[in-house]
Amino acid sequence: MYMDTIEKIIWAAGFIDADGTITIKRYREGKQRKWSFSPHISCGQVESNQSWKVLKILKELFGGNIYRWESKQRFRTDKGYTTIYPMRPTVSWQVTSKAAVECINKLKPYLVLKRANGELLSEFTEKFFRGTEYRAHWLTDDERSHREDYFYKMRALNGKGKLSTPSTTKRESGQKADAIV
Repeated sequence: MYMDTIEKIIWAAGFIDADGTITIKRYREGKQRKWSFSPHISCGQVESNQSWKVLKILKELFGGNIYRWESKQRFRTDKGYTTIYPMRPTVSWQVTSKAAVECINKLKPYLVLKRANGELLSEFTEKFFRGTEYRAHWLTDDERSHREDYFYKMRALNGKGKLSTPSTTKRESGQKADAIV
């Protein structure tokens, strides 16, 4: 089946709507370790022949990189022993900075579920994008604060709030959590 570029972009918008992440990454940078903020779009899949094909299409359309990693999940037993289970390898496509700006500009008209994320990322990049740089070393505290406001707005859209403290976790409060098998 042959798809032209616009059909691929519409397909990619649907795929990212369902399985992707549109966000603003926060990271420490420079000798003073000040916060920097950068646009970030990604999509991860359990590794298979199909997932590689899908992520290669995203890379062809928007650039970025594909990463593969393997991890292990640890479980503690009642007797204090740790059991380690290998998890299935994962592949992820990611695009950041200038390429993420170009990507969101192509995707935004076709996003449905993540339309608000796309709009906020576009607003962030229009306001703060300086060429290819989002670097922290030249930012004033006020400029950094404005970028951080966007970071927390995006975090709220992505359903992430404050980090929970040990006293508020289900395990500490005596509630049982459901296991996904």
